[in-house]
Amino acid sequence: MKVNIITPSWAERLEEPWAHTVIYGGRGGGKSYAVADRLIEEAFQTPLNVLCAREFQNSIQDSVLPLLEMRIKRMGLEWFYKSTKNHVVGLNGSRFFFRGISRNPESVKGIPALQRVWVEEAQTISRESLDILIPTMRPEVGFIGSVEDIKAYYTLNPLLQSDPVYNDFIVHERDDCLRMQINYSENPFFNPDKTKPSQLEKERLHKARVDPDGYMNVWEGQCVKNTDAQIFKDKWEVREFTPTDDWDAPLYGLDFGFSQDPTACVKVYIHDNTLYIEKEAVKVGLELDDTVAFIMARMPEIQNATIRADCSRPESISYIKRHGLMGIISVRKWAGSVQDGITHMRNYDRIVIHPRCPETMKEHQLYSFKVDKRTNDVLTDTIDSNNHAIDAIRYGIEPVISRQLSFTDIF
Repeated sequence: MKVNIITPSWAERLEEPWAHTVIYGGRGGGKSYAVADRLIEEAFQTPLNVLCAREFQNSIQDSVLPLLEMRIKRMGLEWFYKSTKNHVVGLNGSRFFFRGISRNPESVKGIPALQRVWVEEAQTISRESLDILIPTMRPEVGFIGSVEDIKAYYTLNPLLQSDPVYNDFIVHERDDCLRMQINYSENPFFNPDKTKPSQLEKERLHKARVDPDGYMNVWEGQCVKNTDAQIFKDKWEVREFTPTDDWDAPLYGLDFGFSQDPTACVKVYIHDNTLYIEKEAVKVGLELDDTVAFIMARMPEIQNATIRADCSRPESISYIKRHGLMGIISVRKWAGSVQDGITHMRNYDRIVIHPRCPETMKEHQLYSFKVDKRTNDVLTDTIDSNNHAIDAIRYGIEPVISRQLSFTDIF
């Protein structure tokens, strides 16, 4: 029985018998949808054990499970596939497993008779995790079935050329690997009505106007240049942490979005000259009416906390206060406050970002100083993009920043 589903023409190549298939590119290409559809169809036709892996997975909802469930419904296969607490199971015995490699590498090794692997957000996979994953897919002893039957799919939006998956499969070619760069232009469903732009198309065009360099990474799938223009180069890392009783209380900051920019709320700690970002709530196109519910769903403890928000939006602050977040206040700004905030953040020994904060990670990678195109000199002015979670961090820690500056420095 053939599953009836319309996919982009390039997705037909997923049927080819490569050991590794790497699909990389910018936003809007439909990479994850195509792999999800392929695996659902394969596991429908033949009993398969499928590992859906990523570097960080704090809960099952962080996995591709919601995407698989949506595509299963779209394909009319709810009668065949059932979701359990930690798996998707087919009537023929097919089973989808969901794992975060960094947090529990042994659980990856323990999946029996593995036949398919999907590594989502593969640009975040560490060298240590990749070294665990590859031998798991290619066991030499005790494997039930043929090693040649195992196939791995990697979907990624590239960041750095030095990222392990990009380096190992794209920079250095392998004869057992299919590489496909897929961008929005290869997706016929990206903007189907050519008479008017879709919301994604509006976002793409806006990004191209305001941030050409960032556009090439986000939408065209080009790697970010790891240069001295990156504001937080070599200052930040991603790792799990748990605040302890001897830490000071958390600080909260909120940056309101506009038509194309995300609203961003963050929860941060300062301890032992290290800045910790524990939680984020970031969304493009978030209506003001929905902001309180969106934030509280991700940070329920914020309800009675002090939240420092962008003072240029007093009407938004008033609305948020009336609708449940009574502790919201306007942040203080002064001439040079952006540069002072950046300098302050760079003066911490380390900035540690919890894995549950992907947008904050991305911004720390992309936020940059302007560069003189004539001389290639790095300037002191910043590019006003990829900075909404970072602005929220600055707002949250504003009392600490201003306390370290003299009164005359600020006013």
